Amino acid sequence: MIVVRPRRRVPRGAIVFLNAATRKGLAEEGVERLMALFGRAGFVAVAPELPGLADGEVTPATLEAAVIVALETADRCGGRVALAGASTGAGLAVLAAADRRLADRVSVVAAVAPFSDLRAVVRRATVERGEAPALLVDAVPRSLRALGSGDAVERVLANRDPAAFEALWAALPHEVLDSVEALAPVHRAGHVKAQLLLAAAPDDAFFPIEHQLALACACPRARLTLTRALEHVTPRRSLRVVSLLLFLVRFLRLAAQRERPGRFVLAASLGARAPYWGAAFGGPLPALIVRVAKQCA
Repeated sequence: MIVVRPRRRVPRGAIVFLNAATRKGLAEEGVERLMALFGRAGFVAVAPELPGLADGEVTPATLEAAVIVALETADRCGGRVALAGASTGAGLAVLAAADRRLADRVSVVAAVAPFSDLRAVVRRATVERGEAPALLVDAVPRSLRALGSGDAVERVLANRDPAAFEALWAALPHEVLDSVEALAPVHRAGHVKAQLLLAAAPDDAFFPIEHQLALACACPRARLTLTRALEHVTPRRSLRVVSLLLFLVRFLRLAAQRERPGRFVLAASLGARAPYWGAAFGGPLPALIVRVAKQCA
């Protein structure tokens, strides 16, 4: 777990960040810099290592761990918490914010490139695998097998015929179908009471735009930012990054509990690596470094 505390004596609020499904977990490129950015903006920032997530597994235990961390953070930091997530972590952030134990204590949710439905993700990684990134194709079998085992699960994963998918899916054990339903953010988004800030690229290779549009329609307080400044969760080197800066500032303003930040100074400069909302990229990138600093009112 990464925990960052601000220099100021009284934090403006608390942010729990849920990472993408990546083998390196919290050691992935950019995560610590993102946490430091939240700290410099005056927030307590917490990033938990959720069970199974580094192996590409999304299970009820993964979600429960996220909810517990958010509740504990809220208890220690004034009673409320902001949630942020990238990719798989973004979908988990929406699910956590909808949990009845937490819903009234979440100030805002920022979800960058979230999935909306595990069933659609499995379909993309099997019968549509020619269009899906290798990372997704590799992770989905582990996630589905973590929910249940048996011939029915293996038949779904081995299938490459779109016409056969529905019948094979319906034949899955009830416990698997129930878990998939419970882990579908689109079915829970209507219970999110905080403002839900969504951001995604219109050409996202992992979770196509239909995922984010479904969430935006399902949550009454959703606001969707579509921007070509993103390549999944990685900022592209483009002037369009302004849309991401505005997204970030909006999130931090809504996350502030004890006082509203007077105004934020945003400075963008080119560098060798980029902080981002999640950790779904590896290696050096000639991308945009975003520095957010608070200027006292």
